[in-house]
Amino acid sequence: MKRLADAALGIEPKLRLRTSQQVFATLLFLGCIVILHYAATLSGAPRPLLWVWTGLSIGAQLLFYALVRSGWSARTAEPSLTVPQIVVAQTAAASAYPLSGPLGPLVLPISMLILVFGMFRLSGMAAVRLAWLSLVLLSGAMALAVWVWPRDAALPLVIGHWMMALVTFPGVAILTGRISTMRHRLREQREQLNQALARIEELATRDTLTGLYNRRHAEGLLEQAWQRRQRGGGSFCVALIDLDHFKQINDRHGHAAGDAVLCAFAEHAEQGLRGTDTLARWGGEEFLLLLDHTDTMGALQVLERMQAAVARLRVPVGDEVIGVGFSAGLAMCLDGEHLKPMLERADQALYRAKAEGRGKVVRV
Repeated sequence: MKRLADAALGIEPKLRLRTSQQVFATLLFLGCIVILHYAATLSGAPRPLLWVWTGLSIGAQLLFYALVRSGWSARTAEPSLTVPQIVVAQTAAASAYPLSGPLGPLVLPISMLILVFGMFRLSGMAAVRLAWLSLVLLSGAMALAVWVWPRDAALPLVIGHWMMALVTFPGVAILTGRISTMRHRLREQREQLNQALARIEELATRDTLTGLYNRRHAEGLLEQAWQRRQRGGGSFCVALIDLDHFKQINDRHGHAAGDAVLCAFAEHAEQGLRGTDTLARWGGEEFLLLLDHTDTMGALQVLERMQAAVARLRVPVGDEVIGVGFSAGLAMCLDGEHLKPMLERADQALYRAKAEGRGKVVRV
């Protein structure tokens, strides 16, 4: 239901992912704001100042959520707005330190959590820079606490907190950067694997010479069409196509010329096909045309367009130009008929077309 609702609103998968991450970040930081607000309240922070801090912190986080959820952030170089979110969050966390008095140390784990959240998007150098920025912000907040409320922020304790931050922040940044680097490498490896799988699938289904589907894949498509036919999915036709006088081309001009003719035929023959038609290399100079959701009359029209397109074909071979023609046998799947008898009928029709002078389409 969620995906259907997002589809109705025009929300793309990447936007859904960014939105879900933003929801998690928003809820996480709102929880941190509640904790810091509680700590500042117990420490007796000035009420007006405390509520201003709370309002600004919540408002900033909700603004980021709105920018991501609306898709506006997709116009920026960083659609997830990770860096500005971390900067704002660290500023809010650091400014809570002087307000929290004796409970100021609560800011340290919250600041580290904010840095860790950046491991999903940040590079190693970006994580280190943000860690030093966070340390600078927190150092300024600590100095402010000692200067404004010295009784609530004893200098020795503040120095201890600062030393802890000096050690942990860079450490968290380095770990975050390494995890981010690992994620980047895994993403690259996954993309390379997907490309390799796509290439393997292409090699498994395509004829390497003509680029058409190969016989194995065509047999699978035929089986699917036959299964749909058994379920009442409509009729389909099959045409076996053979290039006329192809052996003479090979004998006279060589196999390289024959390969050129096969490639040129495949390219031009597809120009006359519909989106539901599939042309495959069946073997040698023989091709199979699957015409799904088509009766005999519709199939004949497709083959006529194909013959017209191929008739204009001229293949230069040395000093000569070779024309190409083809014969075809057409059969429609009958009720209760299996694929093998249907293909045998199409093959018999092809032999009749060749015997009757070639360049013809015979249907059975």
